[in-house]
Amino acid sequence: ERQCRERGLPVLGLLPHDDVVVRAMVLGKCVTELPATGFSDAVRGLWQRLPELSVERSRPHILSKP
Repeated sequence: ERQCRERGLPVLGLLPHDDVVVRAMVLGKCVTELPATGFSDAVRGLWQRLPELSVERSRPHILSKP
């Protein structure tokens, strides 16, 4: 979060610690293929925000003079 703030980048979201990541790796699956958890819900939420970020980044940024 700090690095994003220092660089003026948005924090899209935070991923909570969840053992589902290890379970998914052992099973050779993506966390979103397993039953929903806080982690997989957060991943889905971030994925849905990516188009929004893409639109924001493609807009020209106008700097105002003091």
